[in-house]
This record gives sequence, structure tokens and C-alpha cells, in this order.
Amino acid sequence: MAGGALLPGWLLWSLPAMFLLHDAEEVLFLPPWLRRNRELLARRFPQLAHRMLPHFDGISPLRFAAMAAEELVLLVAVTACAALAGCYYPWLALFLAFGMHLLIHLGQWAVVGRYVPVITTSLPCLACCGWGLCIMINSRAFSLREFVLCGMAGCVAAAVNLWLVHRCRQFQAGSPGDYFPCLGFCLSRIVCRLSMNSSALAAPCMRPSSSPCVSKTR
Repeated sequence: MAGGALLPGWLLWSLPAMFLLHDAEEVLFLPPWLRRNRELLARRFPQLAHRMLPHFDGISPLRFAAMAAEELVLLVAVTACAALAGCYYPWLALFLAFGMHLLIHLGQWAVVGRYVPVITTSLPCLACCGWGLCIMINSRAFSLREFVLCGMAGCVAAAVNLWLVHRCRQFQAGSPGDYFPCLGFCLSRIVCRLSMNSSALAAPCMRPSSSPCVSKTR
């Protein structure tokens, strides 16, 4: 990280705030939208609908909410680590992954050609992500190499997280809480490992040596 630059707290905490707003829209409106547009999706995307719709049919609203809550807990933990200890790499990785997630929603909206219950919050959240990215670029808080490596690490961590939460659905658990604590712990370890690998390849961290970020990555 260039020159030990500090990121403003409002920028750091905007990530879990945007995620909470965005996933609230998904949890509340996506399941009924899928039920109403089942025939349309099956007609326009037969192979994808044949594989995905039965999968979503097996996810109860409570389990869907638990999956989103697990991701929110992870984001809050990473953001708190960045705000309190100055470990910005995991936060940057998830920030860039969230922005990519929003871009994918824009592509889904364009392909479907009608309202999809993720786009209402995707547009303003994407604008906020772009604003935050401009702030980080103008302040030279990170090098291009750090942006690329953290972006790649964040996308991998997000993909693994998505696979795990949907994989856990296949187990006959009594409640969503049966897999919630273990999953959150595993994902936090994955993000930390990926961010440590990224920081080892990127420019050395210039924060004071008392920072946990520096002591762990050296």
C-alpha cells in the first residue's frame, strides 16, 4: 500500500452497507420473481432453467436469508479489521469482487430484457463503487498491481463462498444455523490467505510496524 495511506471510514463501511441494501432486495424479491417468470426463463434459457430453477426451488426463504447473513458477517468482520487494524487488502479484495458482482447483474438485466429484482439496487451501488474506486485511484492508496491481485483474490473468494453456501444446501441440516458458524470461519480464513498471498506479491505495506497487517505478511 502506497505511503501508508489511510482510507476514510465512510468508504470502508459503505461496503457492508451496500451489500445489506443489495441483498435485502434479492432476499425479498428474487424468489417470487423466479416463480412468476418460470415459464419465460424456461422458454428463453431452457438448459440453464432446467438446471438452476429446481435448485432455487429447494432453497427456503429462511435459508436464503441465512446465506446472505453469512456473507454480511464476513464483510463486517473484514471491514472492522480494515478500520481498526489497517489491513486493507482483504477489504479491497471483497470491494472489487462486489463491484464485479454488480456488473454481472447488469449483464443479467440486459440478457433477460426486463426488470430483474437485483437491478434496482445494483445501479446506485455500482455508482458508489465507481466513486470509491476513483477516490482510491486519485489518492494513490494502491498500485495497479495491488488492484489486480486483490481483485483476482476477491473474485476467487466470492466464487468459493457462493459454491460453499449452495453446497451446504444439499446437506440435511436441521436449520440454516447448522452450517453458518463453520462456513463463516472457513471463508474468513480463505480471504485472509488470499489477501496475504496478494500482499506478498504486491508492493510492501508501508504502515507502521506495529500494525497486524505488516507483522503477519512479513
